[in-house]
Amino acid sequence: MKAIILKKCLTATLLVLSMNGYAQQDDVEILSSRIVFSRLLCTQVDEDVKDLCWAKELKTVEKESVHQYLSESPDHLISLLLVREQGQVVMHTYLQVPNYVFRFPGLGSDATYFVDAETGIHYRARGTYDDRLWGTPIGIKAQEGTIVDFPIYFPNLPETTSEIYVYGMPLLKNGTKIHIVSHVNEAANTITYKTPNIRIPRKVEKKIVISDDDTCDVYTDAHIVKPTIQDNVAMWLTEEKTYFAVALEMRKNLQDFYIPNDIYIIDEETQMAYNVQAVQGLPLDKKFYIEGVAGDWIAIVLEFAPIDPMNVTFVWMEDDTDIRFTPMMPKTRYHPNVFYTKFLDNKPLFEYFERKIVE
Repeated sequence: MKAIILKKCLTATLLVLSMNGYAQQDDVEILSSRIVFSRLLCTQVDEDVKDLCWAKELKTVEKESVHQYLSESPDHLISLLLVREQGQVVMHTYLQVPNYVFRFPGLGSDATYFVDAETGIHYRARGTYDDRLWGTPIGIKAQEGTIVDFPIYFPNLPETTSEIYVYGMPLLKNGTKIHIVSHVNEAANTITYKTPNIRIPRKVEKKIVISDDDTCDVYTDAHIVKPTIQDNVAMWLTEEKTYFAVALEMRKNLQDFYIPNDIYIIDEETQMAYNVQAVQGLPLDKKFYIEGVAGDWIAIVLEFAPIDPMNVTFVWMEDDTDIRFTPMMPKTRYHPNVFYTKFLDNKPLFEYFERKIVE
């Protein structure tokens, strides 16, 4: 299974916006990246369907005024944008009308909330511009290419809010996290671009014989880290490459490993998936052994193409044939839609740890 298949279960993709357009108005502050959705959410229906709330007075906007918040892809008809305006927070839902009559899944209900990720305070949605459109799927008929705006109104958020979780919006999976732009920019200004300082294993002369025509290389002097189970992925960014470090457990003094080539990172800003290019000092897609001590945790470094991410998904896939080589490894390592500073903050987990043995 490829990462691009897993991507289908994610309902939204966060994309960073430049601070223009709306932000040129003094009383409007852009709070979020835009969120784009597939046209598959707009189901074609007949005009005479009676169990839909048909939007009779559509709130439309000129495409030129919001074009930077819309997707250029014909597969993405819906864009969300979170702003602060007139003393409240508004989630604008921009819809590019297709060439057919369709059913829109709805905006929200009395059970729609933002939750401040730090304080846990709930901010309940106040509704939209037409009460009839609240809490129900919506039928829409309009001229192809029309840009419709369905605003959802919320109480104002504190200036200190850096992340929110969204609940009760039909377009978004419950618990979807949105990062506030001003805090994203602050985090971006603190990034240092350098390569990981992780020891590269050294290959020894001996080999492990698997069969008459198959042998495995053996390596030693791996980079040891403190025992870690969770948060065992860290990222380094450079102009030439993107590096991910992963911690692996030694369960024997001579441990076999297999690093599959089905390892991906997904830049959630562009929706591009990048396949692993290499493992520093070790073979990719081939079984090998590392000498050490049972109970060691060792770090390996995976190399990817350079990206400048805001939200990243890390996927390590292993199929049933590969998993037999590495019973100590989980079948899937899946870190979905992680704000990039989380991976950057994990770097201290990969500082070299001097092994100590008491006898």
